[in-house]
Amino acid sequence: MGIWNKISRSTQAAENVQDVCKKQLIRPCATRLNSLYDSVSDLLKQGELNRICAVADVPAFLSLEIEALEEYYLCTMPISVALDRLQGEHGCFCGELIPTILVVEKKLTALKLQSFKHSGKLLDALLNGLKERFYFYINFSAQHHDAIYASISHPYFKLRWIPEERREDLRELFVNFVSSQSEVLSSGLQQISRGSSMEKK
Repeated sequence: MGIWNKISRSTQAAENVQDVCKKQLIRPCATRLNSLYDSVSDLLKQGELNRICAVADVPAFLSLEIEALEEYYLCTMPISVALDRLQGEHGCFCGELIPTILVVEKKLTALKLQSFKHSGKLLDALLNGLKERFYFYINFSAQHHDAIYASISHPYFKLRWIPEERREDLRELFVNFVSSQSEVLSSGLQQISRGSSMEKK
């Protein structure tokens, strides 16, 4: 986009924009997954977009272009927020994965009820891509029971994230898993105890 290219190449333009915004604008970066979303979000928050374009000496935004940016922001927000959460270096646990995926799916599906002039195909691509990539998680496949156990045992999520029609059977699945692990642990402790007794003799 012209405004980002200009402030990247012109120190004077960057300083002029900073004077108006009272901060440096976030610019897209190829090495960060959410950089375009973050950049668009930051730009829209500034308001006075035409004034920013004027001081940067680039053409002003057309109303159509602003609409497209706003739609892009709305459509990519659920996935971008989820990525930021799941990429966190602190306070992010395996138990957050499936609940987060389900929340993103729910939000993207809700967005489809809106009428987008420019981003309808983008929204379809995001939702279809999510369902395809995480199909086994969304459908609680047996091959990902470990992730289900992690989510149910998470003190925040527990059972609240599970759709009502699946809540009882997944609760039973978790209870059976915990019971089986208790038996394994008990057996292991007994073996350790017997081994210690034999060593003492």
